[in-house]
Amino acid sequence: MVRQVQISAEGVQRAKQLRDKAIMVSEYRKALSVILLAELKIDADRTAALLGTSSRTVFRNG
Repeated sequence: MVRQVQISAEGVQRAKQLRDKAIMVSEYRKALSVILLAELKIDADRTAALLGTSSRTVFRNG
């Protein structure tokens, strides 16, 4: 079952700012999870596989 997440344009902008300022890998992964879901329309399961996290973590970040 594929679940979709609705992320606002403001949320994507904040994720891009976090990505640009990220020092720790965890911060970078959080930002990428939002960007992959919102801009590339990759589903949560694939996003989780790409980032090496669970789909629950992806939804928590999105």
